Amino acid sequence: MHPMQVVIVMERCLEVLKKMVKRDPMTAIFIDSTGGIVESIDKEQPKPLYYAIVIHEQTCQKLLPVAEYVTNLNNSKSIRVFLAEFLDG
Repeated sequence: MHPMQVVIVMERCLEVLKKMVKRDPMTAIFIDSTGGIVESIDKEQPKPLYYAIVIHEQTCQKLLPVAEYVTNLNNSKSIRVFLAEFLDG
């Protein structure tokens, strides 16, 4: 298997999140995934999934993507590492 991982962090949205957490340490982040966005590159490899971390910004009443992760390593370890790196960030 050839692991594939792509991480995208939206710096401006990350700054919004930091300000929100400063105001309210219990600010919620939402994590979701789907397999319907990214096509398989190689049929012999596991299907890549798209994961997104989003926040609900109260001022503009919109969901803002803070980080995105595309991987074919769809196991708890790879997701845990992604989340840990995001949180430790």
